[in-house]
Amino acid sequence: MSKIIAIPIETLVRELDSKLLLSAFLLKHNIDVLIGPRGSIFVELKYLKNASLLYKSISVDQKNIMKSVVDNGGRNFILDEEANNFSKNQDNIIKSIFPKEMLGFIDLFFLSGSKIRDLVKKNRPEIPLPKLVVSGNPRFDFFKKPYVNFYKEDKDKIISKYKKTILFNLNFSMGNPYRGWDNQIKYLTNHPDFNKSFIDDIKKKMTWQKNNMRIYIDSIIKVAKKFKEYSIIVRPHPSENDKYYESFFSDHGNIFINNSGNVLPWILASTISIHYDCTTGIETILSGKSSISFTCNKDESLVNWLSPFVCDEVSTTS
Repeated sequence: MSKIIAIPIETLVRELDSKLLLSAFLLKHNIDVLIGPRGSIFVELKYLKNASLLYKSISVDQKNIMKSVVDNGGRNFILDEEANNFSKNQDNIIKSIFPKEMLGFIDLFFLSGSKIRDLVKKNRPEIPLPKLVVSGNPRFDFFKKPYVNFYKEDKDKIISKYKKTILFNLNFSMGNPYRGWDNQIKYLTNHPDFNKSFIDDIKKKMTWQKNNMRIYIDSIIKVAKKFKEYSIIVRPHPSENDKYYESFFSDHGNIFINNSGNVLPWILASTISIHYDCTTGIETILSGKSSISFTCNKDESLVNWLSPFVCDEVSTTS
């Protein structure tokens, strides 16, 4: 039987394109690919023989599915998406997103860089070093020469519709969670992977983000009033409640809330992108475009260092 790699998709707009690119390479090496929604893939894996799982993260609540993969003759691989951003509390984050009781189920951990590998090794010394593979991530491969025109058609459609654009990529998934504030607290408290220190850090970040959101909203409105000849595109994070913003921007004809599709063509179509402590800042710089990191009320213990570091960072609108 040919080798099979199952690739679940959790956040469609963020993961699909890069996972399809990875699938194309696997197919070229005679490896069959099963790709689709996470729930459907997990159901298939319970009964599929000799199929391996390539997933974005490790979680205690995935123990049964990972065990069934091993029992059916397959292997589990992690193409990590969760440890790509760094803050001063990274040790707590690493310990929570690499739960000790799950490490024995994983054959290889594919990581974005050597610093992440060193952090994982420091906090999870049980993992043999050969299992920690610095591979990069296919989401960043679209900036390489063979793929630079992949989003040209989508970019041209955006320009045709919105003309000149200023792009705001929001990242308030903790201050404005799609499941609601109370349900988010309940989710954190009951999650089997999260230790108390990690939960305390997240609760602190939730409050900090919530307090900063209105400042950011006011800043978007200020930019829209000053640059009336531009379309102001607001893209909430996929894990945010995007309906929250509608009442604030409804009276401003040049502000558009749109988080459809992958963010890359929106970046390429924009004159400049502005983000709040977001990986899109890194993607913007890699694409050759200008990016501003607007981190109001900056708290070094909560803000990830790389995204603001590579961009032009500002903390006030004055």
